[in-house]
This record gives sequence, structure tokens and C-alpha cells, in this order.
Amino acid sequence: MRKLLALLLFAGLLFGGWYYASPRYALHRLEQAARDGDAAALEERVDFAALRGSLVSELDEEIGARGGSPLERLGARIAGVAAGPVVDRLVTPEGVARLLREGRAGPVVIRPERGDDGREAETPDLRILRRGLDEFRVTGAATQGAPALIFARDGLGWTLVGVDL
Repeated sequence: MRKLLALLLFAGLLFGGWYYASPRYALHRLEQAARDGDAAALEERVDFAALRGSLVSELDEEIGARGGSPLERLGARIAGVAAGPVVDRLVTPEGVARLLREGRAGPVVIRPERGDDGREAETPDLRILRRGLDEFRVTGAATQGAPALIFARDGLGWTLVGVDL
């Protein structure tokens, strides 16, 4: 009975360690692949089809939220149609690497260029928000309403699957 209890305790500690550390480790590996320009590693850690779909739907939602006159709605529809090809060109291993390295790629900005004091922004403090066992989001700790990167569990690892604008 003691061995079973010890085994269960060990399994619980192992799971707790994985639950706490795996999102940070996944983010670290993704950032490292971006810094190194390793397209193959990025392709392992990013579901590009899901990321494109997420970004297109977010842009459609943002564009659709801007109501107004019929002319503005027509402009919004045209912009919505043009969003797909633009997203396809941005959501590539190179585009994701640029987003992670520089904090911006096209319309997506995950960290400001300058800090509040006017100096270059350093690596931001990131906040990991867990959504159960299968998803977590990464946002800037000090930025309210900033875009979030969405990761989904893939086996025991994590894959970037979306952006929440």
C-alpha cells in the first residue's frame, strides 16, 4: 500500500511539474527556433493552417465590428476579402519568426517598439493564462487587451494554433 501511495504521489508531482513548466518550455523552444531562423523547428511547433484560420477570423471580426454607413460596410467587405491573401503571406515560418523576434509582423503586434520612457522595449514580461489542460494563452503582463498567442496541447507538447487580437 505504501508503494502504491508513493507511486501516486510521484505521478502527481510529475504531472504538476509538467503542468507548470511545459508552457514556458514550449514558448522558450518556439522563441529559440525563431531567433535561430530554424524553419523546420518552427513548422514542428506551429500549426500554420490553424494559425491562418484564426488570424483571418480575427481580422474578419475586427473589420465586421466597424459598422457605419453603407460605404464603410462596403469598404469593410473589400478589406475582409483582401485579408486572406495577406494573412497567407504573413503566416509563414519567416513571418512567425519575425513576430517572435521583433514583436510585430504586419498587423499583429505583440509588444510595443518603445517602452513608456521612450527607450527600446526589452523582452516583455509574458503572462501565461491556462485554459484547462489543453490550451494556454500568452500575453504581455503589463498590456491590457493586447493580442494573445494561443497554444493547444499536442501530445505532451504544445503547438501555436492561433492569435487573439
